[in-house]
Parts: sequence; structure tokens; C-alpha cells
Amino acid sequence: MQDLLENIKGDILIVDDNEVNLDILLRTLKKQGHNVTAVTNGKDALKIAPRTQPDLILLDIMMPNMDGYDVCRELKMNEITKNIPVIFITAKNAVEDIVKGFQVGGVDYLAKPINRQEICARVKNQLVMRSLISSRGKMIAQLESSNKKLIEADKLKNKFLGMAAHDLRNPLSTIRGFSEILKKESTLSENKDAQEFLSIIHESSEYLLEIVNDLLDYSMIESGNLDLQLKNNSIKDIVENRIKLNQFIAERKNIHIHKSISEVPEIIFDDRRIGQVLDNLLSNAIKFSSSGASVSVEVGTADQNVEVIVKDEGIGISTEDQKKLFHSFPKLSSRPTGGEKSTGLGLAIVEKIVAAHGGFLKVQSELGQGSIFKFYLPLKE
Repeated sequence: MQDLLENIKGDILIVDDNEVNLDILLRTLKKQGHNVTAVTNGKDALKIAPRTQPDLILLDIMMPNMDGYDVCRELKMNEITKNIPVIFITAKNAVEDIVKGFQVGGVDYLAKPINRQEICARVKNQLVMRSLISSRGKMIAQLESSNKKLIEADKLKNKFLGMAAHDLRNPLSTIRGFSEILKKESTLSENKDAQEFLSIIHESSEYLLEIVNDLLDYSMIESGNLDLQLKNNSIKDIVENRIKLNQFIAERKNIHIHKSISEVPEIIFDDRRIGQVLDNLLSNAIKFSSSGASVSVEVGTADQNVEVIVKDEGIGISTEDQKKLFHSFPKLSSRPTGGEKSTGLGLAIVEKIVAAHGGFLKVQSELGQGSIFKFYLPLKE
């Protein structure tokens, strides 16, 4: 790249009515390897510039009929020529004349009498800048095109996930339902092998249904179609309800759930979606805690928010894992203590649901020291 810029060549249009100046400029620039065209008045320049689209225009100010300022104005009003850099050639050294040149669209100026070394330096400088700007523009266009394609691919992916998950949910619900019925059948209740197989079918179908539901939620959120049913709700009631629902799972692992719920005002939220957030946080706290451990849930206020804290005494999360905790399908080093399965989408969904309510989520954790998840929902103004 550096070598290309050092040896840069360009198409240059010179506009000057002085034959001596034209001769100096032509010979100097051609010697540098540039392709040079020359005209002696502004009208010819305005005709040839749109047709040839040079990389640079050297424009004399003092010309009869139409001076360089007027020519430059016309060039800058033309969509085809407006981005071509213009260097003014002038014997006027007053500050106001130089400033006027910049005001009408010039990028630089050459003072008369013309110095060959100065010509080469200023021309090269403008050609290098034009080349860099052009390269940058092409890169931006390529990035925008690639980004557009990625967005379209992501939309198609989310649409496919949503359709696939929707089509799978009904047959999975049927399998789970029939496996429950068969487990209760008297003719099979004494057959240990049949009961074991039915338990495997039932647990597998429940796990697959959990994956399908998470995929549906994730595709809905990513597509911007999360429909929140917002109304006045009691966070206290929803927390107590979800603790009850998760109590049985906790007791199976000999894990105790403690609660400390302060009186807080009603706030606006979707009770089903916030229930989903609590289920996920409680489920994770239980999954990653060992037998005999405790999980605590606290509700209170902090600043202008309702604060809900789910704290466990589990295996904790490494600093490295915390960086990708809310990504979809993260590869984490921590594993559930009882061999429970996880879809890998739960926390990604949790974060987006909380954010959709105008809230936010925090996590504190150290390996071997348990984890604390806090989420905040705004109080009503």
C-alpha cells in the first residue's frame, strides 16, 4: 500500500489562460508520469471535466470571462464533478483571496511564480488523499453490503427456527402426554423395564419441549416480535408463586429456598414473561447447587427500581464465563451438579425480556463461592 501511494499517478486537468504557466505545469506533471489534459478557459473546463472525470483539477483564478472561483462553484454544483479536488493557481497572496478559494470548494492553492517541487508535492498530496478516500468508501460500501447480507441471513435463521420450533411443539406435547398416560396404565405399572423406558421417553420429550419453547422465544425476541402483555402487577405475588412452583425440584436435590420479600408497590410488567425470568434464575440456582445448599430470593427497592435478587451457594461462574453468560448457546465451563440439562438459551432470553421491560440485569460470582443474579424493573413514575 505504501509503495502504491509513493508512486501514485493520476489524470489531471489544468485550466490556465497563460501559456508559460501551462507549459511549466504540463512538462512538470508529465515528467512525474501523470496523464495531463489542458484547457485555456473556464467554459471548456466545465465541458471536459464531466466527460473525463479527472482525479484532480489545477485551476487558475485570474481568467477572462469566467474566473476560477466561478468555475469551481459550477464544478461543485455538478453531481459528476463535485467530489473532484481543485487546487487553485493564484498570484493573489492576500488572506481573503486564499480563504475565498477554500469557501467555493478548493482544497489547496499554488502561488505564482510556480515552483516545480511545490507542484509535485501538492499534487501528490491530493492524489494520495483522493485514493485513500476512495479506498475507504469502497471498504465502507463492502461492509454495508456484507452487513445487510448478515442481517438478512439472521432474519431467515430466526424465521426458520420459529417455524421449525412451532412445527415440533405439537408432536412433542403429544409424546409427553401419552408417555404420562402409559406410565399410569395398570398393565405396565409392574413392568420395570417398561416404566424405565417410559420415564426416559417422558424426560427426553420434556427436555426437547423446553428447547423448542426456548427456540420459539428466542426467534420471536430476535425478530423484534416479543409481545408484552403489560399491566399493573404485584412482583411479590409472582415471586412467591414461582418459588412454590420450583420448590418440588429443589426438594428433590435437598436444596432449601429462603425468601425475604419486602412490601413494594405494584409495577407494570408482563407477569408471564417475568415469571419466565424467575423460573430460569431459580432453575439455574438449583441446577448449579449441591445437595444441602440454600437458595435465597429477596425483593426490595433500589433507586427508582424494584430489585429482585436470586442468590445461591453453588459452584459459581468464572470471570471468563461471565463475559459470555448472556450469549446464545455459550460454551461454559460450569456444569449442573445433578447432571441436569440446559438449552443454552435461558439467560440470553432472560436478559432480553428484562431489557424489553426497561430494566437491567446484574451478576456477581466467583468459582466456588456461588452466584448472585439481580434484575431491576422500573417503578411507575
